[in-house]
Amino acid sequence: MNLKEYPSYTVQTLEDVIDVLRQVVFIRKDDIIQARNLPQVFVQGRKVGRVPSSSADIIAGDKIGDFNVTTTYAYYLVDNAGTGEWVRVAVGTF
Repeated sequence: MNLKEYPSYTVQTLEDVIDVLRQVVFIRKDDIIQARNLPQVFVQGRKVGRVPSSSADIIAGDKIGDFNVTTTYAYYLVDNAGTGEWVRVAVGTF
């Protein structure tokens, strides 16, 4: 199977996160197997093994682009004017 690679994104705002997630879902809509594996394979950054408790819940080692996905929310660490900030988007939003 020959899969398309995702383009690189610069994510700065919650709207950017929503836009990126919509594009990712659209690109992979016909590839269900890979879409289910999306958080581990195709999103820029690394999947973290925890859910942030607030937008400021940044620990050592967290980097811009890190993410996590639960059944209800997608969390993404963005650069907010030079300061890292976790944003979350309801999975049902896109």
